[in-house]
Order: sequence, then structure tokens, then C-alpha cells
Amino acid sequence: MKFLSWVVICVVALPLLAGCEDPLQQAISEQVAKSATKQASKPVATKSKKPPPEAVEIISRAYGSTRSASGVGLGSGTGNYTSHSPGASEEAAIKKVGAAIRASLDLGPTLVVWLVDRTPSAQRLVGSAVPAAKALYDDPDLKQLASSAPEQLLTAVIAFDDKADFVLDPPSADLAQAQASLDRFPPSTSGRESTFAAVKQALGKYLLYRTDAARRREVLFVILTDEAGDDASLVDELADTVKRNALPVYCVGSPAPWGQVNPMAADPKKIDPAKTDDSEPNYGPETIQSERVDIEMPAILNNDSGRGGEGYVNLEFVDSGFGPYALERLCRASGGQFLAIRPDSHTDYGFQGGSFWPNGSELRFESESPAKYAPDYVSAEEHRKLLAENKAHQALAAAAMMPRLRITDQPDRQFAKANEAQMKRTLDKAQQYAAKNAPVIDNLYNVLANGEGDRTKLTSPRLQAQFDLAMGRVAAAKARIDGYNSMIAALKRDHTFANESSSAWVIESADVYETESSIKKLAERAKMYLQRVIAEHPGTPWAKIAEAELSSPMGWTWKEI
Repeated sequence: MKFLSWVVICVVALPLLAGCEDPLQQAISEQVAKSATKQASKPVATKSKKPPPEAVEIISRAYGSTRSASGVGLGSGTGNYTSHSPGASEEAAIKKVGAAIRASLDLGPTLVVWLVDRTPSAQRLVGSAVPAAKALYDDPDLKQLASSAPEQLLTAVIAFDDKADFVLDPPSADLAQAQASLDRFPPSTSGRESTFAAVKQALGKYLLYRTDAARRREVLFVILTDEAGDDASLVDELADTVKRNALPVYCVGSPAPWGQVNPMAADPKKIDPAKTDDSEPNYGPETIQSERVDIEMPAILNNDSGRGGEGYVNLEFVDSGFGPYALERLCRASGGQFLAIRPDSHTDYGFQGGSFWPNGSELRFESESPAKYAPDYVSAEEHRKLLAENKAHQALAAAAMMPRLRITDQPDRQFAKANEAQMKRTLDKAQQYAAKNAPVIDNLYNVLANGEGDRTKLTSPRLQAQFDLAMGRVAAAKARIDGYNSMIAALKRDHTFANESSSAWVIESADVYETESSIKKLAERAKMYLQRVIAEHPGTPWAKIAEAELSSPMGWTWKEI
């Protein structure tokens, strides 16, 4: 179903499902429904069974919308962004912002503050969003509402990188001036985004428009940025301010990669403090600290290299389903919304010759899945308290901080008939593979196993899925490595051929366990965890990763050739 049809369904159902009491949110729903009705070519049939409120929220924030791969690069022309056609997702997100502005004008005089990221990496997203934002000011409904009284709609524009530049200030009621100001500044060469400092400066200047009785009006902030911001530590105080003053913040931005800052960086989880350019943007993570336990995934699907291929799913690049933690928290606290921009699935494209996030190959939630897996949007202090309450949560967080688990080298698979001394040397060498990798696996396994006792006390579906996936995968890795070592040890004890004509033994992966019963029990435990992820969290990236893990056998068997 097209995104527009979903919008029609969802906004009509939203007041009934959510019992919306916020006048602005109620008005936004009405404005979106009104706009969608104008564009719909025929009535849309609704299902008799309504989706839950969480699903409605996810759909209404345009999760399921996609953007076409056309119009991704900046063209040449007047201004910085004017010659470039907006992508579908940017256009849908800005329409949502437009509905919020019209709804606010229905309530009374309104100030809209645009904060536009002008760093190099943001040009792709901003280059699509700015034309759509400028087009809002030509919308007949908005023009009518804006002209219903003097200075009914005021606009301020701020461009930011490592500092904020007030491009249109004081706020103007001239719609043409607002349009021009959105396109009046060149991209910068700075590689840092002081996003929250820019919001703080804007609040310092424009909060009086909300609190001063003499000029009181509705105030909306709209942030256009592709990154998480380099000063997220400011979010606690900002979230409190926007919530207390009912000042909604909308952000059009990139979804956060699951548990990572940048999936293409040498260390995907860490920000490089020495970074001065914009070559490695900070996109995430989606949680206050990473909850992703990194276990290297072999190329299980189609032996694909990771770029292109019909139906290919990249098991390393994972869309978290949410925006960067601090930006998402700020939007939610304010009553606004983070609107994520995504390309079509299975489409690779580059910008100015480079790769970027998201690129269309990443693993994603199904359209209605993310809602119940939202992180806890709390302060740093509240997060520490939540972490202290559950050992499984603590174990997951500790394991996520550990280096990526990589199984180095490949195990020897074939062992030719030889004299006793040569056979011993060959088998000793084979066991070095296990000796090298087992301690790293055991270390990660022990950290997670320390939290197993509190697994049943986890109430968050997100934490349940992440813990089960991590525990299942590391247990599977341990079963494979311990099983290999045990099979080599067994061959050391007895390497007599059943068939006298055989000249070599070959060890193959298989779903059988021919040595210690403890290895079979470990594999069964791994399968239990992984199968529970699939059964209890369908439609999530975690379920897809669990399926891929289960497709690789955890045991070994000997064959003679």
C-alpha cells in the first residue's frame, strides 16, 4: 500500500485509537487527513481490525515511506538547493512538518524556527528537504492561514555547523523572504555539528515568543540534519525546556544504525575525537549507549560481497528503526517527531563518489514492527538506574562495549594419512585454530552468561530480543569452536580408517555432535535463544540475523576419502 493511503487510514484512526488530548496534535491529525483527502483519487477501504496505537504512530511518522534513487545529487543552478528535485521521503517528511505548521496556525499566531545543517555530509539530505520546505510557503492553505491576521506566521532561519548563524532574524512575516532565507547560505567546510548548542541558542532568543504574555504564540522548531550532533550531552536540559513549554521539535534526518556511530568507520561504535572533516559522519546510535554485541557474520547469504544483488540483505548494516538517541529524545519530549529519511530497499547509490548511510542495502524492520522496540528515552542518570536494576541488561551493555568478535583464519578441514609423528604435528597445528579463538569467545560468553539469571525479568521487548540474539550467537560460536577442538582431539586418539582404501579424513560442519554431550547441550541452548528471537520478534532485523545464524550448522562430522 502506498504511503499516502496509509496516512489516510492512520490519521483518521489516530484520535480514536490514541485518545489524543493535545490540541496541536489533534489539529495536526486533522490537517494531514484534510491534505490526504484532497490528493486521494478514490476512497481507501480500512480494515475492520484497527492497528494498535503504536503502529499508527510509526506509520504516521512515515517509516514505511521510501525515496526514489533519482534526484540524490545536488545540481547546479541559482541558490544552493533550488535545482534539485526532492526525494520522496524528504517530501513526505516536510509535508508532515507542513501539516504541523498549519495545525499550529489553526490554534493561533505561530513562529517556525528552521535549523539547517550546512556541513558537507548534510548536503544530500538538506538538498532534497530545502526545496520541499520552500514549497510549503506556496501552499494555498498555509498562505490563507498566514494572511488571516497581521504577522500570523513568523519564520526564523538558522544555519549551523560548529556554530550557529542566524540567517533570518528577527523573524519575518514575509513568506517570500522566508523562502529565500532557506536557500541563502552556502555549505560550510566544517566537519562538526553543534546541533544542540544551536537549539539552545535559538531557545535563548525565541522562547519569549512562547512565554511572554504580550507576544505569546505557538512556536515550532524544525531541524534538518543528517547526523546525530556532536554535543548530545546538552539534550537533558533542552528536553526539559521544550517539554515544559510545549514547544514541539521536528527533525528530518537519517535513521541511526543499530548500535553504531557509523557502520562504515574503522571502529563503527566510536567517534574519532581527531576528526576535523566530515568524512565519517556520526549517525547514531539509537540508544544512550550501544546495546549491539558485535559478532562477525560470515557471508551466509548467496556468498554475496555486500553490494547489490536481487533480494540481498546486508546483515552487518542494520537500520535501528529510530533516529539518533538525543535527537529522537528531544523530539519525543517536545511532542514533535523525528522523521527518518530512507532510500528504497536494495538500491545502492553514492553521493559525490562516496558511500553513505543509509544506502538501501541495510537490514530493516518491517513497517509496523519498530514501535514496541523503542529505546527508553531517559536522562543519563535515569539510564544508570535502569541498568543497575537488571543483571541481564548490565551483561548486554558490558558485552556491547567489548571489541568485535572475529574468528580469525579458517580451520584445517582435510588430514591426509601420515606416520604418527607427522599426524601429530598436523593435528597440533589444527588445534591452534581453536586455541587462538576460544579465549575471545569464552570471554564474551562468560560476560553474557553472568546475566542469564535475570533474563526472565527483562520486560522490554527490545532488551529481550537483543539479549537472546547475543546469547544465542555467542553460544553458537562457542559450540562450533569447542566442537572442532574436541573432534581434532578425538582424531588424535584414534585415526584408524574404517575403509582401508581411504587416504584422508575430512571434517565437515553438520548438525551432529559426535564427542562430548556438553557441546550438544550448548548448541541446543544456542538454538533455543535464536529460535525464541524468531518466534517472539518477527519482522525485526534481530529475527533475520537469528535465521542466518541458524542456517550454519553448529556441529561437526568426520568423513573418509
